[in-house]
Amino acid sequence: MNQETNLDNALEAIKNGEFVLVFDDDDREGEVDMIIASEFVTPKSIATMRNDAGGLICNCLHSDYCDAIHLPFMVDIMKAATEKYPELAELAPNDIPYDERSSFSVWANHRKSFTGVTDHDRAMTISEMAIMMKEERFDEFGATFRSPGHVCLLRGAQGLVKNRQGHTEIGLALCEMAGVTPVCVVCEMMDGETGQATSVADARKYAEENGLVLLKGEDIINKYLEEYHAIALGLKLVKHTNMTLDGFYKIWDTHSFQNLSLDAEVLVNYHDGKYNDINVYEFITDPEEMPTQQEINEAYNKL
Repeated sequence: MNQETNLDNALEAIKNGEFVLVFDDDDREGEVDMIIASEFVTPKSIATMRNDAGGLICNCLHSDYCDAIHLPFMVDIMKAATEKYPELAELAPNDIPYDERSSFSVWANHRKSFTGVTDHDRAMTISEMAIMMKEERFDEFGATFRSPGHVCLLRGAQGLVKNRQGHTEIGLALCEMAGVTPVCVVCEMMDGETGQATSVADARKYAEENGLVLLKGEDIINKYLEEYHAIALGLKLVKHTNMTLDGFYKIWDTHSFQNLSLDAEVLVNYHDGKYNDINVYEFITDPEEMPTQQEINEAYNKL
């Protein structure tokens, strides 16, 4: 089976609420994780990860969702608390052997859970959080969940695998490519005999015995970057933070933009001496769809 077919099967599995096994990289954690889209998680899913994987069961959220619910990295919480608790500064994760930074945020339970640790409770916390993000009920986050809890929340890096290539970002990229809500569960596969991570060979055997897809993280990363960072002639700006603006802008019209990044999710637009963040949503590849300079100027005049 070629890599592309394997990835297609993985995306189909994610759509169907099934597990996918992903090996990140020998030069990183060197681990295989079980990954599943959070909106499909059931108590049976939690039991499978407990029994067959054995690692930490974490719920990963896309950075857009984290921004919407104001969910910080744990290191930022610790940094903010160092004035009162200076010892926390000594705990800074500045020596992680496989990465430059940690994606950990807080731990949470659904407020309707009991202890929060049972398969039922964790499945409720995970799936309900994904559904809340899907329905954009961001203002209900604090009323629905409490912290500390028994589900570890991981914050995906902005831009996902273009900025960090951990299982958190790989899983969220899979969700994006599969067209499901980009909230996913990752759980490391552990070997109870060796006390180490499950080998790729053993993970492959497990995948074959259980009809699951196993693929390398680099295959997902390369495909995501190929689609996400396609060299385009322009961008359609449809969402923004500080203005109401519809229109097309030339990517090569660099005098209109400062700090322009071809693969950016955010452009910094300079207008009348002020910088405004604009979220980019769609690449334009057809030159005929590009606006005239007059149309660009008219759009700017609306700012």
